[in-house]
Amino acid sequence: MYVIKSLQTRLRLYLVLPLILFLVAAGVLGYAYIRGALIKEWQEVAILRMARAANIIDLRLQEPLHWMQSFAQTCDEPHSAMIQNWLLKQLREHEGVSRVQLTWLGSDVETSPPHCN
Repeated sequence: MYVIKSLQTRLRLYLVLPLILFLVAAGVLGYAYIRGALIKEWQEVAILRMARAANIIDLRLQEPLHWMQSFAQTCDEPHSAMIQNWLLKQLREHEGVSRVQLTWLGSDVETSPPHCN
């Protein structure tokens, strides 16, 4: 068996080496904990940003959808062609709408829409 004779070697072996091992272990465990916490926070931030973007898109699509639903509800109204033309004009002027095109199938007259089912 090896006997440690020097006081300086004993100090290094019994005091400094355990301290170094403790600090390294604390650093590794701290890194793992902080990494997990940061990843969790980044995930939450990403989810919130995606939810906000989805809400903005939903709000931008809600008004044109409302105009299209109003268009569909005017089928049985008197003067429905005038109302529908006005609704199409409003839809064309809406921000973000690039193209509005309506084609009636089976109708020869452009000013009067066919009977809605």
